[in-house]
Amino acid sequence: MLFMCTTHAQTETLKVLIPANVGGGFGGVGIAWGSVDPVVHDICEKQVCKYNVPNGTTVSIWRTGTPLQYEFDYWIKNGEINDSQLLVFQMLENTTVLMKENKIFTGVPVIIVPGIFGSWSTEMFCNDEDAVGDMEFNLKMAKGLGHVKNFIIPTQWTVDPIKGIYNTLHESLTQSGLRPTFFGYDWRDNIQYIAIGNPNNPDSPSLVDIIDQVKVQYGVSQVDIVAHSMGGLVVREYIQNHYRGDIRKFAMIGTPNQGSLDVYRIWEAGHFSNIGGTVDVWIKEIVLENMKEGCENSFMNDAKFVRKWLPSVKQLMPTFDYFSYPTGVTEDEYYLEEVEDMCYYNDYLINLNNDIDTLINQGVDIHIFASDNKRTLQGYESNNQHSLDNCNRKKWADERPVEKFFANPDSGSAGDGRVLFNKSAYPVEDMPSFSTISITNINGKHSSLPGKVKTINGIVNFLKEAGNEPAPY
Repeated sequence: MLFMCTTHAQTETLKVLIPANVGGGFGGVGIAWGSVDPVVHDICEKQVCKYNVPNGTTVSIWRTGTPLQYEFDYWIKNGEINDSQLLVFQMLENTTVLMKENKIFTGVPVIIVPGIFGSWSTEMFCNDEDAVGDMEFNLKMAKGLGHVKNFIIPTQWTVDPIKGIYNTLHESLTQSGLRPTFFGYDWRDNIQYIAIGNPNNPDSPSLVDIIDQVKVQYGVSQVDIVAHSMGGLVVREYIQNHYRGDIRKFAMIGTPNQGSLDVYRIWEAGHFSNIGGTVDVWIKEIVLENMKEGCENSFMNDAKFVRKWLPSVKQLMPTFDYFSYPTGVTEDEYYLEEVEDMCYYNDYLINLNNDIDTLINQGVDIHIFASDNKRTLQGYESNNQHSLDNCNRKKWADERPVEKFFANPDSGSAGDGRVLFNKSAYPVEDMPSFSTISITNINGKHSSLPGKVKTINGIVNFLKEAGNEPAPY
């Protein structure tokens, strides 16, 4: 039998005591016994040490150092735990004891989930060599991206290799004694498939897969998750509809819990003009052209391509009323269209938010980080009256906007430049139970939030604070 345990705190040392009548050792580890009072030794200086323990041996395992916490991630059967600081195990068969020590670990592992456009792979271009080569050339020639002059698009989904907006977060969590793991995924796919797997593409990464991988890698039953933007909706989908009890804490950063107006133009017409700064817009437009080249053809209508290949975009559409049309009664009279009466509306997120109590009641500790100090789009206006007869249009089925309305910081209800604060911090307008979830206001634009010092410090404190400890494996 294999017996395993892992340590938690940075300054602790795991020690093992094996009775004098048990001889031997393993691999020059330096364990010695043979006297009436067995000598206690540090488990080893290696990452993993093994000890062969015969049938009937009682093995005592404990930790020293500060803080004196006697917690273990998991115990494989044939061991009994008592309530004292000394953990005693009666081995029921000839057993190999495997001690695995990680000296920097102070909490359960953390999975970082990026947002839309937050992962790259040659699969974005259907692995077409010409399209991939064209994209790499375009990036090489781009101004302001000197760090990717020799950039090679990875074959596996990799978290933001272009701008590295999650690198500071990852490095800071590591330096704080946590164990972060990136989750790179196909952000084009349906959020449901990103959460649990795409039956039509079983090799595509899923949240379930990375959770299972991390649990096995670190020998734990639960993980913590930090998710940015759309990544938060992926995690919500899992918790609300497929949960297996394996998330301890969940931090959302700028998640569009009620959608974002930025994606309206993408879904309705294939236009990326609202998304980010000049370089960001240029990258996304070139990505779209090269995706079309690799996956369909360069002459395909942009909106048609987006609706076929990027279904996740529709799942980011607003769930609140945001589009005004002329009533036709008087020149200055406009009607605010109900979102569910539009040709394209986000039925996915509406349904997810209608079941928000499930998110609250699953026992996951949740904290939201959002911004309200950036001018953020909150509405559109058109010159034409909306009609469901236009729903078959190639683009602008819900009319082309001619005027934009913004929430400004001085109004007290702005956002991060892409997601309104009150649409990120609250999944629904009137949800008292959601007030039990902590919210931290971070000043910054959407893409910069994961790397903000206040965000990182808040996340580290949230993940390390006491309470809601993980269950044994």
